[in-house]
Amino acid sequence: MCYRDAVPVLNFDGIHVACMCGDNGSGKSTIFDALTWALWGKASRGKNDDLISIGQNEMGVELEFYNGDNRYRIIRKYTRSTGPKSGQVMLDLQVANNEKYQSIAEHIVKDTQEKITRLLHLDYQTFINSAMLLQGKSNEFSIKIPSERKDILARILDLSYYDELEEDARGEAEKNRTEHANLERELAAMDQRINEKPRHEESLRKILEELDSSQGALKTVDGDLQTLRKKKETLVGRDEQLKLVQRQLAVRTEDLKTVQGKLSESLKNIGRFNKAITGKDEIEKGYAGYKELSAREEEQNAGLRQFHDLSERKNRLEKLITAAQNAISSERKVLSARVSELETRYSQLPSLEKKREALLGHQAELDHTEADLAAKQKMVKDISGLVSSVSAINSQLVSAAEEIRRKMEMISHAAAVCPLCERELGPDEHERISKKLELELQQVN
Repeated sequence: MCYRDAVPVLNFDGIHVACMCGDNGSGKSTIFDALTWALWGKASRGKNDDLISIGQNEMGVELEFYNGDNRYRIIRKYTRSTGPKSGQVMLDLQVANNEKYQSIAEHIVKDTQEKITRLLHLDYQTFINSAMLLQGKSNEFSIKIPSERKDILARILDLSYYDELEEDARGEAEKNRTEHANLERELAAMDQRINEKPRHEESLRKILEELDSSQGALKTVDGDLQTLRKKKETLVGRDEQLKLVQRQLAVRTEDLKTVQGKLSESLKNIGRFNKAITGKDEIEKGYAGYKELSAREEEQNAGLRQFHDLSERKNRLEKLITAAQNAISSERKVLSARVSELETRYSQLPSLEKKREALLGHQAELDHTEADLAAKQKMVKDISGLVSSVSAINSQLVSAAEEIRRKMEMISHAAAVCPLCERELGPDEHERISKKLELELQQVN
């Protein structure tokens, strides 16, 4: 509204009762609008765009206050939108901590606003029906329906606290009922155990009697067990001795079998040796022939191995020669194609040089044209921005001029009233307000 940049801080520290007075339109109500707009984003003058000073595109309010022992600060700002979308609101809630403010706002404006309302225990409608009565709406509370008046009084008196107490009492009662039911079940179980105590005592007595008799029998069994353990140890010693003798006997039996086998093999060898001694001459003749055949076979095997080595070497060389011939043939084809391509490109070189020179000339022209186009686009963009700003300002001025003409029309006839406070105007006030409105209309035009 009328408060613009470089407004001094309005400090209420130490003030308990204050009276603000001044001419109509001097900005008294705007202070309260700034207060309610900072706290709840609402004011008596209408929407956010109606609160911005003429010629401006944004506004903001910073409000510091105490709530209990804590000091808080609310920062609310609004920026007008130049397009079809709504303007942008920024809201921050801070709490003082060691002379410094720390933000406790939520991520979105709606949640931060709900947090402020919970902190104050007061919303805008309750405030304007209790702490502050708007100009011309002093009967705002009395004209509301009974249910709305009841809600406003409940919020003023903070009766919601009793609703919370009632909810807590219901929760506590439900918790106590649950605990009572659990205790009743546990008590019934304990009573059942107490009723079963005589039966358990009788069972315990019988078990103790059986235990006494069992302990006597256990002592007798322990004595018999000791005797049996001694006999067992004796038998175990004898069993170990028997196993040792059996192992020795088995070893001797195996040795006997080995000796008998060796004796049988020796007898067979003696028979073969006797037969060999009888055919000595034939054996020597056959051995001489065997040695001769062995020498010939070794010579043939050496020649065969050499033949195989030479054959394999020949095959490897033939494969290498074939691969080399294929590679040379492929490379010759590639080189021939490359030579043909280079010859073709070489024959086209003069025409390509001419095209290159022509393209360079076109490139310079395109660069110059592009620079001119960028400058013209920037100029168009700047002009569009100026046109939008001028249109917005012009709309505001037209609205302001219409509002001033409406006020001038209101006070143009006899028995006119003030367009702001609806109070009847005297001749001096009528003339003063008329001159003031004419001056404002001249400034707007």
